[in-house]
Amino acid sequence: MNNNQVNHIAIIAGEASGDNFGAELIKELKAIYPNACFFGVGGEKMITEGLKTLFPIYKIAIMGFVEVVPKIFEILKLIKHTAQYILDAKPQLVITIDAPDFNFRVVNKCQKLRPQTKFVHVVAPSVWVYRPKRAVKISKVYDFLGCFLPFEPAFFTKHGLNAKFIGHPITEYDYTCNKEEFSNHSNISLNDNIVLAMPGSRVTEIKKLWPIYLEVFKILHTQLPELKIFVPIHKHLIEFIKSTYEYELPNVFLSSDANSKNCVLAHAKVALVKSGTSSLEVAINKVPCVVVYKISKFSEILFKLMSDLKFVSLVNIIANKQIIPELLQNNCNAQNITAHLLEILKNNSQVNETTPIISQLYTEQRLSPSKFLTLEIKNLIN
Repeated sequence: MNNNQVNHIAIIAGEASGDNFGAELIKELKAIYPNACFFGVGGEKMITEGLKTLFPIYKIAIMGFVEVVPKIFEILKLIKHTAQYILDAKPQLVITIDAPDFNFRVVNKCQKLRPQTKFVHVVAPSVWVYRPKRAVKISKVYDFLGCFLPFEPAFFTKHGLNAKFIGHPITEYDYTCNKEEFSNHSNISLNDNIVLAMPGSRVTEIKKLWPIYLEVFKILHTQLPELKIFVPIHKHLIEFIKSTYEYELPNVFLSSDANSKNCVLAHAKVALVKSGTSSLEVAINKVPCVVVYKISKFSEILFKLMSDLKFVSLVNIIANKQIIPELLQNNCNAQNITAHLLEILKNNSQVNETTPIISQLYTEQRLSPSKFLTLEIKNLIN
């Protein structure tokens, strides 16, 4: 199949980090397949690159066993709708990014398109954490798996799936800071002592964490009133917070502006982040952090039964030791969090330990993950 024959590509991303990577991937794919149109599920960044999204990305950005239950019928309808759209469109390529519980069900329903359609998944399911049998299942329905962590491919290649470490997308994010633009649109000076607070990209996470963050902000303001707290967050979550919580606290600033986030990443003294990609994002920018997370008690019990994972922060998982403080469940409270943040502000040695961990997130070729994956896709299709 030559490049001009690839005219339909389906891409499905399930959350903000997937939208970021999906946008970079579309840029690379457009260069190789100039006649391709892109459809599926994505956020603002993928839409900007030309994706026709079937519905807003936040509708499938749900995490936790209990959290999914109230939305189960809506999610099942979206799975059916997405799969049928793909079956009707008959794309040459289907790419799914993360969101395994949604994406794997969609792909299972589209297997009749083989062998004309190739199936690629990005972000390996965490079979090294729990549900190891998923490695066998996805090996039967995908043609290629792009892994973000260097130790992941081995869990899948033994089942016959072509899986490769493509590098982690935080290594290709554009962290350029336009200081003049920041100064014109922000009430914070980059010379201030700034705390970066990242509460997550899902409404379910905001519901669990934002009340705790508010208490942290109040304590910090009492003890160190000169601190400025910057919260980079998506527009729809800002609207949710404004309509649900008290948020107009002294020295707390919410923003959906990407440049402002980049500038703060370059100048923050410490970060409070929800477990996930955010911990890597602050680490690559040499910002020390505290990682927090909270799920329902029932979800916690199920997770403990299914996994013996020692850490939740990706930095700690890769290092196989605790470098970044993790405050989870009952330990995720305002007093504990504030104490750790204040300790880091007094004595920051964390960055020296995280830097060598971050170096492991690059491939030997030093290609960006989206470029690496695009070359693999080209080989797969041709």
